[in-house]
Formats: sequence, structure tokens, C-alpha cells
Amino acid sequence: MAQVYGSQGNDSRQGLAGPTVLRMLFYVPFVVITSAWAITAAAETVPEVDLFVIREIHDTVWGDQSWDMPIASRETAAKVFDSVLSRVESPAAQALVWELRADFFRVIGDHRESMQASRVIYDRFPKSDRVQNAAAELIDRPRAMGDFVAMLAAAKEQLSRTEDPERVIQLTAVIAEAYRGEGDWTLAGDALGALVDRLPGHTGSIEAALLRLAGDAAAVGNHSASREILLGTYRAMPPESRSPNLYGNLAAASILCGRLDEAVHYREEAIDRFPADSRRASHEFSLGVLLHDLGENERAGEYFQAFIDSKQSFDCTDQMRDVARSSLQQIASLATSHEAPTTRQWFSWQIVLMLLNAGFFVVLVAILLRRRFQHS
Repeated sequence: MAQVYGSQGNDSRQGLAGPTVLRMLFYVPFVVITSAWAITAAAETVPEVDLFVIREIHDTVWGDQSWDMPIASRETAAKVFDSVLSRVESPAAQALVWELRADFFRVIGDHRESMQASRVIYDRFPKSDRVQNAAAELIDRPRAMGDFVAMLAAAKEQLSRTEDPERVIQLTAVIAEAYRGEGDWTLAGDALGALVDRLPGHTGSIEAALLRLAGDAAAVGNHSASREILLGTYRAMPPESRSPNLYGNLAAASILCGRLDEAVHYREEAIDRFPADSRRASHEFSLGVLLHDLGENERAGEYFQAFIDSKQSFDCTDQMRDVARSSLQQIASLATSHEAPTTRQWFSWQIVLMLLNAGFFVVLVAILLRRRFQHS
């Protein structure tokens, strides 16, 4: 089963004949990994007498010291699980048997039975080491099936049972994911944005979740929704809590929506608030291009020159400085000839969007790759 705080994660099963390295399966895609530390931790919670009984599951259902694929039929496995459950006594052992049952039915493709087993763990063994895996399964299965209604219901139910701030943020992010799966980006953004006032000491995590949501919107080409989510984040966050990433992403989203004047505002505010930030030079370059497009050549020249004089260096700095120098020459030529300001071609924005806000677009690429592999 997947770990509780994400769609993928570690899972461990107790060694049935003593500590042993066991394997688990991510739900999507099926990837075998090991987790010796978690297995050792589980060994301390299940009594040896119950482990001896549970070994019957391993020998009969899986066999050959392997947890990759079961060898028993559905009917045989169900009888073994029922028999072992009737003989183990500790709650930890019972929860482990239910988890093994969930794993078995998931592997053979009976997801209804797998979900029912996870539900038993979640409801009957709330203090078990297995409950986190079960909670994740109750969200991940609807997610994998595209059942956003069930995913939303599971996340809301789990949210009602926790007071932990970080867990609240994580589950609210799942709720936002379900809303966006249904096509309602506004509800998705509002769900996360409401946490700013509720959890004022955790604005960093909340902002990060909102930036991921905005990245999801941009990844599917919904730049308007991306901008609205980022704008809502900007308004909800106290000024002292806004991060440099928020300003950069909001400026990029404004450009994609054709709101160049807004992009100027956010980049200038970023420079004012974070004068020593490592991205200052990229803001200065972008401001030069923005202001040049808007016909404010004098201010554009100041930012181009500031970028050229900057000591900061990052990917494509040399190419960007060439563009800045060329732009300064064009501005000087226009001033000398008293020509009307010209509008730069769209290729200049391609340069900006490719070279600036690298973190924002890396997130988008990661999202797209993740989705590709999840559906492959």
C-alpha cells in the first residue's frame, strides 16, 4: 500500500519468520522496493506467537519466500485469511492480516475487496501502524480510477479526524486535486486558500500546495485558472509571508494571460522585497523586455543595464546579456532617430518564458512526466 502522505510511498510487511527484507508494490505504477527499517519497526509491534500463525499466509498464499506475486487462488487465499484472523489475538497482528488481504486482492485485480480490507483497518485499528497505509489506499484507489467524487469523500472524512496542521494541508491538497479533477479550479484554489487564516503558522506549506495547483492548471493550458490561483494566493498571504517563487510564477502567469502591466508590478515588487535574491537579475532582464514592449524605453534601458552589470550568473546568462545589449542598442537608435517605439516580436517572450522562472516550468515538466508514467 502507498504511504499516507502521497500517492506513492513506502510499505512494509512484517517478516513472518523473523526480520526479513520484504517487498511492496506502488499502486501506480507497480514498482518493487524494499524498506528494511520499516520492517524492523513492525517486528516490534506483532507478538512472535501471532507471527508464527501469520506465517501460514506467506507459505500458502505467496510461497517461495517471495512477495511479488501470490500462488494461491482467490478462494484458497480468502479461506486462509479468515482462518488466520480467527487465531491471532493482538490488534497489530489482525491489522497486518487485513493489510496482507488488501495487498492480495489488489494484486489479482479485485479492487473492491482490497478497498474493503483497507476500510476495516482504517475503522477498526485507528492506532495501528497499518492505518496510514490504509488511509492512503482509500484515496489512491479512487484517484487511479478517476473517481473524484469518492476521492473527495475519502479526503474529507480523513480531514474530519485529524488536527495535525501538516496533515490538514496534505488532505486539503487532495480535496483541491479532486475539485480540479471535476474541472472546478475555483473551488480547488479556495479550499487551499482558506487555510491561510486557519493555519497562520504554516503559510510556507500552504503556499507550496497552491503553487503546485497553479502548476497543474498551467500544465493543461489553463493559464487563466493558473493566474487566478496565484493571484488569490498573493492576496491571501501576508506580505511578509510571500515567497520569491510566488512573485516569479505570478509574473509568468500574467505574461501568459497577456497582462504585461501586472507582470511589471510583480517583478518590481519582488526586487523591492528581495533585493539580495539570487533571481534578481532574471527579474531585471524580464522587466527590461516587459517595459520595452510597453513602450517605456527609458525604464527598460535602466533594467537592461542593471542586468548587464549584475554579477549573478545562471543558465543562459550569456545569451540573455546579448539580448539585453542588442535591446539597449535598439533603444539608443530609436532615441537618436526620434522614431516611435516599436513592439518587439513574440520571440522575445519565448526567450523570457524559457529562461526565467525555471523552477516554475520544472514543476510543470515533472507533473506532465508523472502523469505520463501513471497512465502508461
